[in-house]
Amino acid sequence: MKPKTKIQKEVAELMKLPCVHCLTDKEAQYGYHHCFDRIAFMRSGGKEAICSECGTRFKVDNKTAKTLRCPHCGAVIKKQKEHRSVLRTKAYYVVPAAVGRFQVLRWFLVDTYKKALQPAQYDYFEVAQIWFAPDGKQVIAERKRGSFYWIDSWSYNSSLEIRNRAESVLKTIVPYAVYNRGGISPELKRRGVTSNFHDMAPIDIVAFLLENPNAATLWKAGRYDVVSNFLSRNKPIGEVWPALKICLRHGYDIKDVSLWCDMVSNLQYLVKDLRNPHYVCPENLEAAHDKYQQLADKKRYREDMEKRRNEDTKWDNKYKAMKKPYFGLLISDGEISMKVLQSVEDFYLEGEAMHHCVYKMGYYKKPEVLILSATIAGKRIETVEVSLKSFKVVQSRAVCNGNSEYHKRIIELVNQNMNQIRKCAKKAA
Repeated sequence: MKPKTKIQKEVAELMKLPCVHCLTDKEAQYGYHHCFDRIAFMRSGGKEAICSECGTRFKVDNKTAKTLRCPHCGAVIKKQKEHRSVLRTKAYYVVPAAVGRFQVLRWFLVDTYKKALQPAQYDYFEVAQIWFAPDGKQVIAERKRGSFYWIDSWSYNSSLEIRNRAESVLKTIVPYAVYNRGGISPELKRRGVTSNFHDMAPIDIVAFLLENPNAATLWKAGRYDVVSNFLSRNKPIGEVWPALKICLRHGYDIKDVSLWCDMVSNLQYLVKDLRNPHYVCPENLEAAHDKYQQLADKKRYREDMEKRRNEDTKWDNKYKAMKKPYFGLLISDGEISMKVLQSVEDFYLEGEAMHHCVYKMGYYKKPEVLILSATIAGKRIETVEVSLKSFKVVQSRAVCNGNSEYHKRIIELVNQNMNQIRKCAKKAA
């Protein structure tokens, strides 16, 4: 692709420099030794081993050891359990480089061929480069790829050219190793970055640090765990930055970053002061998290119920129209009194007082159901559901869906007065 923008033209000129295309022996050897395991091909029931690096055979004195040291080349090698003679693997390797004002990540596809009794063979092939400007803008130069699902289908005969970032597959590739002495651009050095990316994907962390000054502050403070957490979360770091500054100022060690972030989210929802160390620097993080989670859940529940009550206002007229013939119904034995719930508001109050689902499950929307509230001296005892099809008591529930001491008496009282309900049903028809 021909460079079009100003930054692409600048990168294209810098790509002509020889230093952008060479790889030193030290850089290559680092990739070979950190991308692949050095193994021992075991023979003679574990009595002999063949070093995969130099290809020599030697006797094994300690059969229980998981690793061996080759007496010829000195390499520490891992025992290969299964019987095999050939091993060929590939891995991606990243070498950072500083070119002008840009931070460059050079991507190499490293290949190894190991065969028993032969020295290991290594090779590398540079497949892509990502150029980061100080403001976080990216320019990607890649070789051509075949139109296959295979991610390693690079064209070895093509050249590194600037291509459309949307077409890059580097976002989906996790490198096995990153060179720990690569060049770092002045902008990243100012943000506290060395060649150690602390097991984070270099393509992600470089962009994250250049685009987020707050993340750079945490990086310089050595809070790599916090940066890693926000790198993998959709939540912007700026939303909890006031709380993070308080933690840094007071030297608070966030032992579980994910748990702490969830706690701060609940504190925000509860409109608590995120600049108060009492809230954001708790001695017991887990206990504080659970406490504010419960408070937030209660608030959400109240808001959801209020929202639902507003939405269900339209059902009030429908319910009154359906059940109007039953509103004058009163069932009593002198102590227990039962009457039909008269509105959607009554369903809500009944459900809140009795802690059951008569409102949540929308019983006021069911035309074939009649709900009565049983009380003694004005105190709710049980809620009764009567089927207007079979004219039988479907259920009668006390607090928390239990049974009160008047349970059987309430059901018998409803059954004794079922004819009154039938008469009301005829009027409704």
